[in-house]
Amino acid sequence: MILRKLSYSLIFTFLFSTSVASKEEVFVSKVKQSFTIKNTPETEKEYKSRLKNIESILQRYGSNSDSPLLFIGNEEKTIEYSKKINGGTFVVSKPQSPRFFEVVYKVSAPGFNDNSYIRLNREAASGKVYELSPNSVKPVSSFKKEDRILYENITDKNTEHQKLLLIFANRLIETGICYSVISGAKYTLDSATLFCGDGMKYTQTLMQITNNKNIEHRVVKSYAVF
Repeated sequence: MILRKLSYSLIFTFLFSTSVASKEEVFVSKVKQSFTIKNTPETEKEYKSRLKNIESILQRYGSNSDSPLLFIGNEEKTIEYSKKINGGTFVVSKPQSPRFFEVVYKVSAPGFNDNSYIRLNREAASGKVYELSPNSVKPVSSFKKEDRILYENITDKNTEHQKLLLIFANRLIETGICYSVISGAKYTLDSATLFCGDGMKYTQTLMQITNNKNIEHRVVKSYAVF
């Protein structure tokens, strides 16, 4: 089991996009009495376009989609802005490396050195190239499935709900939907969202997890309805 501190920036991205269990359903979950979160899955056209863009990125950088690696090095950031606010410090930083356990691919295209790797965000269909030490990456195939989950970052105070979160995480790994699960939590009263190392996020209600409902590979736009 590998333990790692949660990167809190992941939490705030939830309100912008997340993935749900079924492409043909639209789920509305109550977060507060004042508003609800509505999730709209991407269309078939958007889905195919995203997959095409991902394939184009991999081809452009000469990367082999069948050889995913996990970043296991130290996360590096540069502070771009810092300000004292109400006794605390507000900091804006820019990552100089992938996050721990994010998925990367070796870059083999001309013009790049031997230490070039691309972090592929499958949800956004975008990529970023980093210069990394070969010792900071490791093939996904070299890990046991249960060791590709950052358990410390997937927590809930309710013991039964915690068990469901871990069932969900293990299911994502077992089915091959995710190469790694880097964090997750219950962000509404009745649903959980897990964040994978390839930039994808998946959401299911606790009942869907309990009933072992199939997980669809879809991106979902989320917004508040007041």
